[in-house]
Amino acid sequence: MRRWDFTQNLFSRTMRKQLKTRTMTDLLTALEWRYATKSFNSSVRLTDLQLDVLKKAVQLSVSSFGLQPYKVFIIDSQEVKSAIMEAAYGQKQIGEASHVFVFAHQRQYQSKEVEDLIVKLAENQGRKVEELQPYQQSIDSWMGAMSDEKLETWMSSQVHIAMNNLLLAAATLGIDSCPMGGFDIEKVDDILGLKSEGLKSCLIVPVGVRNDKDIYANYPKTRKSISELFEVR
Repeated sequence: MRRWDFTQNLFSRTMRKQLKTRTMTDLLTALEWRYATKSFNSSVRLTDLQLDVLKKAVQLSVSSFGLQPYKVFIIDSQEVKSAIMEAAYGQKQIGEASHVFVFAHQRQYQSKEVEDLIVKLAENQGRKVEELQPYQQSIDSWMGAMSDEKLETWMSSQVHIAMNNLLLAAATLGIDSCPMGGFDIEKVDDILGLKSEGLKSCLIVPVGVRNDKDIYANYPKTRKSISELFEVR
């Protein structure tokens, strides 16, 4: 019998049954409710269970080849939050939020990551590593052909996909968030010691509970219309 770790146990039969009861309306309501929170209630902290679900949502994110070429740091320390807030040009949400997610992608392609992925795939699928060698070679070939600029763009796109999982999961749970790309990357990297780990900060997402006085929570969303955004061919 497969052994389940704690985070997997979050999705027990009971929770799965509850999740199945959610309707399309629930999803759209959550998306309408969420907004880029400009002010958080600093007195409210997320529970361990809420954080575990958010982490699981990010972990389950789609990623090209399944590589997930990034690492996510969850900032709890107020001292570190304050330092990052300064590096983000004083955006107060970082200091007010319960926790701050910092997404960092790899600085360069790591063939060891592909080797590890192949081993995991073989274990999960009950296959031999040798059977997956052609797949590993195709990944190495595709990644190796990219310029540094294209590689960074690709890695950044993987981070954005994972971040969207975080935003959607947070909204579904009634947790507020604010995705941020405006910050001094080098300063944040220095604060978290990312360069020595071969990582580069890409996105910051404070999460928590909105301040009731945040006027932006009451503004209607401004988006392109469905007819403007979509075209069937």
